[in-house]
Amino acid sequence: MKITKYILFLVFFAAISYWAVTIYEYQLNIPHWDDHAIKTFVDSFNKTESFKDKLYLLVKLHNEHRIATTRILSLFTFLILGTLNFSILIFLGNLFLIGLLPLLIRIQQNTKSPFGFLVCTSLLLFNFYNYENSLWGMASIQNYGILFFVFYALYFLIKFPLKGFLHFSIAILLTVLAFLTSGNGILLFPLGLFFLIIQKKYFKIVPWILIIGASFLVYFYYYEHRPDSKAALQSANLLIFIKGILVLTGSLIDI
Repeated sequence: MKITKYILFLVFFAAISYWAVTIYEYQLNIPHWDDHAIKTFVDSFNKTESFKDKLYLLVKLHNEHRIATTRILSLFTFLILGTLNFSILIFLGNLFLIGLLPLLIRIQQNTKSPFGFLVCTSLLLFNFYNYENSLWGMASIQNYGILFFVFYALYFLIKFPLKGFLHFSIAILLTVLAFLTSGNGILLFPLGLFFLIIQKKYFKIVPWILIIGASFLVYFYYYEHRPDSKAALQSANLLIFIKGILVLTGSLIDI
């Protein structure tokens, strides 16, 4: 039994180490696609003097997302290094993914699940199926950052005692950060409400609706669809929608 656990630990350590070394070897300090939008943002932010305008630049839409987290970290690297280093952005983005490990370990310990659970979960996270995210500065922060904030927000919301005000406040903060990291963070609003209801934490429902609901409304303030997505939506019908679902599902299970 001990030998099996040692073998699983070696697989766990080797998989994460191989993933990390490979990311380090193949990352490049070169902007890729939407990274150019981050360059434009940093330049505009530094040229803008008004606090109101700077705040607007931080939270303005990028396609259909609010990506303040990506922009803040980009500004941080610029202020520290005097230049926008995309290798550092890649490193910061992948840190969000690594940051899920303590949560997975905690869940494994709390549920007393076999260590193999942690190994299998880690293998699903630390692989090269999402290699483009792992090697893309802006995308790694947005797409791994949203996983970090969502999982921790749900953990603090669901796990702790009925009267855990501090943990509830942390869950709210993490949910707001999820809103400001990627568009799909808004799904935390109804999802969190669902868990509060089924766990009978009724006295937390009102503050959740007020605070997260207000953030939800702010998110859609001056919200505009991209012209191409609006045109696609207007020309869509049920058959196209079904085809789209099948294509999306197929892309998720492609190997």
